[in-house]
Amino acid sequence: MTDSGEALLLQTLGENFLAYVTATTLETIRLRLTQTQETLSAEREEVLGNLVAFVQQVSASAEHAGWLNHSFADVFGRIPDGESDSVANSLRRSSGGDVWEPTNEDPATQELLVALRDVYPIMLLPEEAPSPINHGAPLLSGPLHRHPRRERFEAAVIADEVLIQLFPEEREGQGRVGIVYSSAGHGGGTQLWLFAGQLIGAGWEWAKLTTRVPSLQEHVTGAKSALNVLIAAIKKKPAKIPVRVGVTGVLLPDGCEHIELGWATLRRADERDENSVIDNALAGSLQANQPDGTSITIKYSGDIVMEMDIEYRLRLKEIDVMKSGWPLDLDPSLTIEKRLENLRLGLLLAFPDEQQPVMVAPTWTQIVDPTKSHILAGWNDPRTTTNLLPRQLSTADVDSWKEWAILIGEKRQKSIDVSIRRALLAASQRPMPEDKLVDAVVVWENLFGAAQETTLRVTTSLAWLLAEGADERKGLRERFSKIYRLRSGIVHGSKQLTREEAQTEPDEALKIALNALRAIFRDRPDLIDEADGGARSNRVLIGD
Repeated sequence: MTDSGEALLLQTLGENFLAYVTATTLETIRLRLTQTQETLSAEREEVLGNLVAFVQQVSASAEHAGWLNHSFADVFGRIPDGESDSVANSLRRSSGGDVWEPTNEDPATQELLVALRDVYPIMLLPEEAPSPINHGAPLLSGPLHRHPRRERFEAAVIADEVLIQLFPEEREGQGRVGIVYSSAGHGGGTQLWLFAGQLIGAGWEWAKLTTRVPSLQEHVTGAKSALNVLIAAIKKKPAKIPVRVGVTGVLLPDGCEHIELGWATLRRADERDENSVIDNALAGSLQANQPDGTSITIKYSGDIVMEMDIEYRLRLKEIDVMKSGWPLDLDPSLTIEKRLENLRLGLLLAFPDEQQPVMVAPTWTQIVDPTKSHILAGWNDPRTTTNLLPRQLSTADVDSWKEWAILIGEKRQKSIDVSIRRALLAASQRPMPEDKLVDAVVVWENLFGAAQETTLRVTTSLAWLLAEGADERKGLRERFSKIYRLRSGIVHGSKQLTREEAQTEPDEALKIALNALRAIFRDRPDLIDEADGGARSNRVLIGD
C-alpha cells in the first residue's frame, strides 16, 4: 500500500491531474500510488516526490479544505516570470511529456487556446465540494488574470470586428464592457477581462457532454465550438447550443443504448450526468413490481437523458425585464418543454391498453451557454408526478414510443398545444379527480370545440372520430355527453363527484382524450393543420 504522503497526494490532487503532470495514464498513476512495488521513471518519481512534499506543506497550513483547491490552482496555473510554461506544464515536461502548442489559428483563437493549455490541468483537480456548476471556473480567474498573454488576447478581441461587438464600451476601472442577453436564458453585463475564462469554462462543459473528464484536445474542441457558436450568433447566423434533460420513470431494455427521434436523442444516463447537488436533491429511488412479477427500480435523478440542440440567439443591448418580461425568443424553456411534451405524450400514446398511464417525468436540465463559464442547471422533483410507476420497457415498447414521439414532433401544430398540455397534466399532475376530469375534457374542447353548440359539437365529433357504424357512434356520443355534463357541473360549482364517479369518470375522460389524440396523429393528421377546434369538428361532421 501507499504511504501517507502519497495517499494525501492522491486525495488532494487526484489521479487525473497527476496522470497529466507525470505524462502517464490513469491506470499507471493509480497503480503507482496504490501498489508499493510499482515505480515510474526517475524523472517521474522526482516529480511525484516534489509534489508529495508540496501538498504536505500546504495541507498542514490550510485553514479549511475548500482553500486547498484555490491554492493549488494559483500555484499550478501560474507562469513564473521569464517562463513560457505554467507550473503544471513545466512538471509535465520534467516528466518527459510534451506540451501542446496551438497553430494556424486566428489571433483571438490562438491566444485563447494558449491560455486554455496553460490552465487545463486546473480543471483536472478534484471537486472541493458538491456543486451544480463547473468547479474549475472560479479557480481560473486568478491564473487567467495574471497570465502574461492576457493583454494579447484582449487586444485580439478588440481588433476582431465581430467579437468587439460584445464589448463596445470602455469604462474606467472596468475596461471594455457590454450587455449580452442569450437564448440560453441568461443576460446582463459582461467584461472583457472575464471573457477568456467564460469561453474556457464553457468549452470544458461542452466537452464534458461527451467525456466525464475531457482530454486537453477535447477541451480545445469544446472551447472552439463555444467561440464559433458565439461568433455565429453575433452575426445573426444559425447557431445551436447543447441541452441535456434527465428523465425518470422507465428503464430501457438491454441492448438499447440510444433512441434517435430526429429532434432529440435518448440515451442511458451514465457518469457524464453525475452531479452531486442534483443527486442529493433528488436522492432515492422508486421500486415497483412489473406485470410479469419481477421488480425494478428507477432513480429519482433519472435513468435516461434526452440530448438536443436548441437555437442560440443574442441581444447586445439592455432589456428591461422588470417592465416587459423575459423576451420569448430568448426563453429556452419553451423549446425544451415542447420537446419534453412530445416525448411524454409519445409514451402515453404508445400504451393504448394500459389501465395505468405509462409516464416519464423530467428531473434536471443543463444548458451550455458560450457566454457563461459554468453550465446553466436546474432541476424538477419527479416525486410531484401523480402515480409515477417504474416500468421496464421492451424492445417493442421502445419502437412504439419512438414511432409516436417522432410522429408528434413532425405533425404537431400550435392549435392543439393546449390539448397536449392538458392531457399530460391530467395523466401526471392531478391528484384530485375533479381536476383530472376537467383537464381531460379540455382536451376534447381544444380538439373539437367552438363558440356555439359546444356539447353537441364536441361529443359528436369525438364519436365520429372514434367509432365505426351508427349504433356505436350513438352509444359513444351519449356516454361522452354524460361525462361532458358532469364536467360542466363541476366547473360551475353545481356538482360534486360521488365516490363511484371519482373512481371511474376521470380515468375514462382521460382515456377518451388520449384515444382522440392517438386517432388524430395516426389517422387524421390533416385535422391538426386546421386553425381551431371548430374547423376540425366541421370537417369530421361533414365527413371530409
